[in-house]
Parts: sequence; C-alpha cells; structure tokens
Amino acid sequence: MSQGGTYDLARSIEFDALWQAVPGRRYVLLCHCEQAPPRRAVRQERARRIFCNAAVPAFLSRGLARRTELDLGISLPGARVFQNPLRVQAGQPLPWPAGQALRLAAVARLERIKGLDLLLDVLGTAPWRTRDWSLDICGTGPERAALENQVQALGLGGRVRFLGFVADIAGFWRSRQLLVLPSIAEGVPLAIQEAMLLGRPVIASAVGGIPDWIAPGRTGWLLPERTAEALAATLEFTWEQRTQLEAIGAAAAAETAARLDPDPAGTVLGWLTASASGPHP
Repeated sequence: MSQGGTYDLARSIEFDALWQAVPGRRYVLLCHCEQAPPRRAVRQERARRIFCNAAVPAFLSRGLARRTELDLGISLPGARVFQNPLRVQAGQPLPWPAGQALRLAAVARLERIKGLDLLLDVLGTAPWRTRDWSLDICGTGPERAALENQVQALGLGGRVRFLGFVADIAGFWRSRQLLVLPSIAEGVPLAIQEAMLLGRPVIASAVGGIPDWIAPGRTGWLLPERTAEALAATLEFTWEQRTQLEAIGAAAAAETAARLDPDPAGTVLGWLTASASGPHP
C-alpha cells in the first residue's frame, strides 16, 4: 500500500472496507510525506494498527520513521527507508550556465504547502529590486492564479515566469542555477534530488526527509526556520557567495549520486516478495 501522507489511510473514509480485506494478508506500507498525526482517538488507533501490522513500514527517511513512532507511541523495528525513481541519471551533471545573473528556479506543484508565496515576498523586498536575477517556476496546481496575482502586486512581472509542466527536466536546468523550495511539509521531493544530481545546489526548508540529502554549506542550504527572515538571510548569503555556486553544485551532484539506490523499484519489489512468505522483519 502506498500513501501520500503518513496518515492518509487512517483518515480515509474507506478505511473500514479496506481493513476488512487486509487481515491475514501481508503488506508493505510506503509513506511519502510527513503529516501531522490524527487528533481523533479512533483514527490514532487506526494508524497504530496500520503500521504495526505492516510487514515492512517504509519511509523516505529515518527521521520520518522516528517521527511516526513518537507520534503514535509505538516501535517500528522493521521500518525501512525507500527512494523514488528519478527522471535523470546519476553521473551526468550539467555544465554551469554562463552569465552573471542569478537564475533561480522553483520546481513544485503549485499549492500552499510548497511555500512559494514566501519566496515571492522575499524577492519583492528592496534589496532584490536592483539585482540581476530571475525566477522560473516549473509546475502546475491550484495556487497558480494566486501566485501570478502576487507577482503582479509585487511588481515582479518582468523577473518571474510560470512555465507550467516541463517534461525535459534536464533541459530546464541547463539555464538555471539554484533551486529554492521553502516548503511547509515534505517527504523527499524529487525536484531536490534531480536538481542536485544535475549539479545545482538547493535552498530548502529543514522538513521531512530533506535534511538527509542536503549538507548545509557544502551541497546547499537548509532554512533554520521557515520564516521570511530566515529565507531572506539565506538568499542574501547565497547572493554574496554566488561565485561559489558552481562548486557547491558539483559537490551536490557527487554526494547525491553516491547515496542513490540504483534500483528503487527492485528494492520495494524485494520487500514485497519477502513479505509474501517470510516472517515480519
């Protein structure tokens, strides 16, 4: 079973019907994104049953597994960490874009949880009005109109572009330098792993499994807190150190490639095969 948020199944109105089909069956549970635990006792108990009965409860980071244990007051000794397949290959970082301007990018679904409104607010402040920069936003979602209105209200129409869905992610990154993702909550965004593999450093919130992938100051930067002040300070530091971005991107590509599972689908398939007949791990 695969769920977007850690507690989606526990909150599902179809839980009872689903659970009736589960007893006696062994399953692998994949959790993709951190999520606040249910408040209602009945849903908390559902969540405990779901996780404790899984042959393999799997998360995108050890930190997310530990967070779930603390939230539910349970122990998950069989917890595993999985990775999602990516659209780019390891070992193929892109050349660094030419030019002096700072080329920012945001690659995300356009929804409130991604925090792009915070990024626009910071870029609309006085220090950035006289600097040579641009921001290209790649993705679709329900917040696009609101973000476009915010861009116009801040007077950023000549600097910020909305590109919609982009299939060629490597082609997109050929002319961009830095990914910025000040999310409210996450798992491990594919956008971060792909940007780093392609030799692009990242600024991101220290949420979900993101801290597992970014070495602050070496492969990117983690926001100490998700506030306008913290993001402004990090962007300011990045601006001042922009001549170092190419080297940081190269380190990001090397370190990310070294940590990738070469066959993430095969890893999960192995768990499924083992869980079909073996004891719980």
